[in-house]
Amino acid sequence: MKNTQKMFTELGFELYSSTKSVMLYKYATDYEEIVVFFDLENRTYYASYSRWVDNSERTFVPMSERPQNTKHSAYYGHWQTESWHNVDIEQHNAIHQQMIELGWIK
Repeated sequence: MKNTQKMFTELGFELYSSTKSVMLYKYATDYEEIVVFFDLENRTYYASYSRWVDNSERTFVPMSERPQNTKHSAYYGHWQTESWHNVDIEQHNAIHQQMIELGWIK
């Protein structure tokens, strides 16, 4: 069986942070971000999805044409975090494997 980090990496996630109390995997593009957050002290996890919403009153400018320092500027739009995230079966398998490796489940 594959280890968790390899499973998440194959899905486009990176291990963004790993400390004694938290572990965070993140998938990010210019327009969306998925975070899987493991709270190691409370033995819980949370998955969230955020998307970039362009302001409709301004002319649409593709991310590739925006200056790097204004890429996600409030002038162009805002990040919107959804209250839920659809976890597909591959993400579920990686999350499940992480819980096994942490010793939370057998």
